[in-house]
Order: sequence, then C-alpha cells, then structure tokens
Amino acid sequence: MVYAATRATLKKEFGGGHIKDEISATQWDEVTLKGYRSHLVSDSAPAPLTTAEQELKQLKITEMNTDVNVDTRQRTLQGIAFPVQDDALRALRQLQQKECHYVQLV
Repeated sequence: MVYAATRATLKKEFGGGHIKDEISATQWDEVTLKGYRSHLVSDSAPAPLTTAEQELKQLKITEMNTDVNVDTRQRTLQGIAFPVQDDALRALRQLQQKECHYVQLV
C-alpha cells in the first residue's frame, strides 16, 4: 500500500502532469485491468441524487425548454359562448353606443 507521504513523493518525482488518474484500492482485484475498467465506468457514472434533487433537476430542464419571453404571444382563450337574454343584449348595445356607463350581468 502506498501511504500519503510516499504518494506525494511519487507524484513529485514523476511530475503532476504525467499522472493521468489516481485510484485507491483495498483489494488486489481493484488494481487489475478489469478493476481499472470498473473504476472508469463508476467514475463516469452520474452522481446519485435524492428524490428532491431529481425533481429539482427535472424542473430546471422543463423551465429551460419553455418558450416564454417578453416577445412571446400565445392565445389562451378564443372566446366564451353562453346564452344571453335579449335584455342583456339590449343593455350591452346601449353600453357600446355610450348611452349608459355601466352594465351588470347576473
């Protein structure tokens, strides 16, 4: 086993730029080629996330994909269709022609 002081000396002698990867091993299987490949696979895997972190990540992705900005114009409602009595239509026409200032529809 290479201890911290020996490791630092080794890195100093080789030069930091010559050491591509560091691996800590506790068993002989971990210092074989198969063990090194396993290390590379686990090293490139994404970090485990809690449920809250996963939801936050998904929310950020969703927010980034939304196309809303100052210039965005989207129609939300075309119109409303409901039955209107003749008295209400008459009152709305009077409002349109400025014959009255207020119409209450109940």
